[in-house]
Amino acid sequence: MEMFKARCSQLSKIMSDPKAKKDKEAGNLSETCKTHVEQYLKEQLYGRYFEIDTLPIRKGNEKEIEATALVSKVLGAKLIRENKLLFNDYLTGHLDIDYADKKVIIDTKICKDFSTFPILDAEIELAYYWQGQGYMDLTGYDECWFAKCAINTPTHELERMEKAKWFQLIDIFGDESDDNFVMNHEAFMRDLFMKHVVDNNITIKGFNLDTLGIPEIPIEKRVKIIKVQRCQEDIKLIEPRVNQIRQFLTNFKG
Repeated sequence: MEMFKARCSQLSKIMSDPKAKKDKEAGNLSETCKTHVEQYLKEQLYGRYFEIDTLPIRKGNEKEIEATALVSKVLGAKLIRENKLLFNDYLTGHLDIDYADKKVIIDTKICKDFSTFPILDAEIELAYYWQGQGYMDLTGYDECWFAKCAINTPTHELERMEKAKWFQLIDIFGDESDDNFVMNHEAFMRDLFMKHVVDNNITIKGFNLDTLGIPEIPIEKRVKIIKVQRCQEDIKLIEPRVNQIRQFLTNFKG
């Protein structure tokens, strides 16, 4: 079995504490952490790796380069997506963008749709906080930016959703020329474009933002930067937690 190292993207899971006071006092791992460790064990012992296939993940993978270009344009900087693997004795992480001029790591987060795009400042999500601490430990930087991006969902994904809705409406109304079909189909397309399309570069069956009367999102408003500052005290907690997990794995008898 490989020596366990924490992935930066999963740090919040292993750094979570048990809910019960007695478990905290006993130094036990949290249930969230144990679930993550169990998945690691399955991968190591059985060679079974489970890929999650969801629209947000597919969109994120497909739109990585576009997100980098968008962030570059908004920040007025020439940024290059590196996807560089970094590691030390306890951590591993894939670095998206090294903004060396500012000594900042940038990690792009592509929103599932516009309804999940943030515009107000809010408390930093624990997943981002710990991922940022991991990146800063690996690079020595003092700041990590998470760039939330509003980007068009891939056209083929939208066409797939439209096709499924079309068949559903045909089953109900029987004819695409039926007034109720037309009304419901247009309402669906309006909702689809409202959530998933930010500019006029996509047209599906004659529908686009212009024909639907939906305004484009200005480029400068398609990125929300969430900044995470280095916290050395929390970074120091990572090594003992990884060692605790390693001991747990050593004691495992499966």
